Amino acid sequence: MKNTIKLLGGALVAAVILFTSCGGAETPKGVAEKFMTAIEDKKYDEAAQYATDDTKAVIELIKGGKGNETKREFVWGEEKVDGDKATVKYKVKGSDKDEEVSLIKKDDKWLVSMTKSQMTGKTGLEGLGGAMDGAMGTDTTATEAPATEAPATETK
Repeated sequence: MKNTIKLLGGALVAAVILFTSCGGAETPKGVAEKFMTAIEDKKYDEAAQYATDDTKAVIELIKGGKGNETKREFVWGEEKVDGDKATVKYKVKGSDKDEEVSLIKKDDKWLVSMTKSQMTGKTGLEGLGGAMDGAMGTDTTATEAPATEAPATETK
């Protein structure tokens, strides 16, 4: 009888450890960190595990992009949860500019929710480490205004 109790107790402890280490609910901040690190490491399939369908479609677009060659580090800030929506603030290490990752909860799982329009904006480009530059044909380093052609004048 004592051996059975010990065996059941040991199995219960093992089950608790297994559940909390492998399958427990993840926080929005944890998911955002995993997503951004995977994007930065160019592990796009891994990043897709933490993304909504819209975000997965954008990840497919950036797979062929040139992206940043230098790996950036992030300093994670405040997490705000409002029902099934959340945001997590972060900064690129060495920068003072606040960035934000949006998440939604779907089937009890937090997923990064960034649409193409969010990712192709200036903040999205910076947030994804410039990975969209090559894929979208965008040069975020340009500082000159585009040249305009003077209207044609009629001569008599």
